Amino acid sequence: MAFFGGAVQAMITSLKNNKRERKSRFDDGQVYKPGTYGKFEDHKKFTPAQMEAFTKKVKEARRKLFLKQLFVFSVIFSVILGFFYYMMFVR
Repeated sequence: MAFFGGAVQAMITSLKNNKRERKSRFDDGQVYKPGTYGKFEDHKKFTPAQMEAFTKKVKEARRKLFLKQLFVFSVIFSVILGFFYYMMFVR
């Protein structure tokens, strides 16, 4: 019993004939590309003092980002809250 007149075999043959060599982005040998966020700092070669300064710098950057996000969230939340207050009580 041929499954739909050999359609499955034709599909398999077509897939084999159309197969191409897949190229990975790691095949070129250019695995490392320069970062867009600044100079790469290898933390494994830091002295303890440098590691402490690096950690302090990262914590300060995260703190600034958190404060910016908190400010934006509070402004958006205040606008939404004001809109609901206006819709419920003023109108």
